[in-house]
Amino acid sequence: MKTIEISDFVPYDEIDPIYFERTYYLGPQQGSEKVYALLRNAMEKTGLAAIAKYVMRDRQSLGCLRVREGSLTLEKMFFHDELRPVDEIAPKGVRIAKSELELATALIEQFTGTFEPERLQGHLSRDALQGDQGEAEGRDDHGPRSGGRRGACRPARRAQGLGRGDEADESHARQAPGCPQARAQAEELEALDD
Repeated sequence: MKTIEISDFVPYDEIDPIYFERTYYLGPQQGSEKVYALLRNAMEKTGLAAIAKYVMRDRQSLGCLRVREGSLTLEKMFFHDELRPVDEIAPKGVRIAKSELELATALIEQFTGTFEPERLQGHLSRDALQGDQGEAEGRDDHGPRSGGRRGACRPARRAQGLGRGDEADESHARQAPGCPQARAQAEELEALDD
């Protein structure tokens, strides 16, 4: 990535997290330490984040620059038309009794706490390793607790102009190469292309 073209400065909390894909730490190139520090300090003083476009791996991407613990981070973002519309997901016409809602609310309140990522790290890593071991042994250890890999691989965005048939599977395979199902689908597609 050679250049980052900033278009706007906005309050970070105005950006819906659904737009964020992944985070990269940015450091200054040799000789540009002063410019880096100036941008970082100005952004920190104003409390604003920068919306920018950049090219990585021969593809234009949208991103958000923000200050985190004294460094600049670049959060790769989805373009608006890459997001999957919520109306495709949310159930319609479901009736919920008042008593059911009260019971569910009481259960949630019972488990309410603070977010402590350091407490969760070991559990998530161990679960992932156990799941990978089960896969290697031919078992499907991804039960309801982990949501399974199927849930983890389902992209929040949709392929532009594609339906839900084989074309969507092909798009999913090419968009999520880290996902085991997507890798398998991509290998099948490559075999078909040969």
